[in-house]
Amino acid sequence: LAYGMEVYEAFVARMIRHPHRPRALLVPVNLRSFSIVWDVRPEFQYQLLKLRLRWGDLLAYGLIRPLTSFGPYRPSPASAAEFRRTPVVRRSRTMGTVEEVLEGRGPSKEFGPMARQFILTYEYELELDHRKIRALERIVERCGNAGIVPLVYVTPIDVETGTKEAGPRFREQVDRNVGLLKAALASRGVDLLDLSSGVDAGGFDWTTSPNEHLNERGRRFVADALAKLVRSAALRR
Repeated sequence: LAYGMEVYEAFVARMIRHPHRPRALLVPVNLRSFSIVWDVRPEFQYQLLKLRLRWGDLLAYGLIRPLTSFGPYRPSPASAAEFRRTPVVRRSRTMGTVEEVLEGRGPSKEFGPMARQFILTYEYELELDHRKIRALERIVERCGNAGIVPLVYVTPIDVETGTKEAGPRFREQVDRNVGLLKAALASRGVDLLDLSSGVDAGGFDWTTSPNEHLNERGRRFVADALAKLVRSAALRR
């Protein structure tokens, strides 16, 4: 499922209303979720799910139709057509629209299919005012107010293959984006565990489309890292 920070925020809002709360919460940050192909894609918005988590099924199902039909509520930041026309910018240069990059047309045709996918999904320039960063900051704030320790980590991506396909500056942009996330959380007194480049290409199980799905070796690495993170949090309490 293509859940991102705003969906996780709705889960947290629901969770903190429960009388039995966890002492700590693992919060995964998927770098691909900030990219155009995730953040703007209409089918990845889950607006009904977010309404259900916040208001319950009865209100959510009752409100979703009038809100989307007659009110200012927009179920997605872009329609399907607008999403396909969204410009893809790499290092201040427009590579074409999402549709052109996916199909290898326009300026993007100088890149191979795999390079285009890595650029589109990971080599964006993240900014502090990104709505998913704001959602992450609200998650941290909600957890703090509820007495829950947020344990935030960046999930691994195949930086090794991305660098091979898109060039050495691919890793540099990934590192800059992670650095921005670290700064946003540090200002709120929360550390970020960066696992973005912790797994080499052999730890992933994707074949034709780059994603974060791991094989057994990759999953074991993440499980061990998170177990250590939870233990360290328990020792600090």
